[in-house]
Amino acid sequence: MAQNNQSRRIINNDDDVYESNRNPVARSVENCFYQFLVNFELSPDDENYDQLIQINPDRLEGEPCKYYADCAGKMAQNEEKTMYINFSHLSNFPHEDP
Repeated sequence: MAQNNQSRRIINNDDDVYESNRNPVARSVENCFYQFLVNFELSPDDENYDQLIQINPDRLEGEPCKYYADCAGKMAQNEEKTMYINFSHLSNFPHEDP
């Protein structure tokens, strides 16, 4: 049985995502989404800020809340598999079109 290498990916310490999938658009979309997950900062203007900021109670006052990166850490800690993304966070995140 042949191994399917298209779904295999490696994340290195430089936050770069590499995959064996040769589709450049798919790689670009995956990298943009990954950048969103690790770089999104929760804004005090967010309508759910007071609730969402509780994801990391150890955060220092004035320190930006990397909400989805914190969520991923909690997911790994609790062995969870589903992350919910607020579409307005995703659609308002600055990115380059793939």
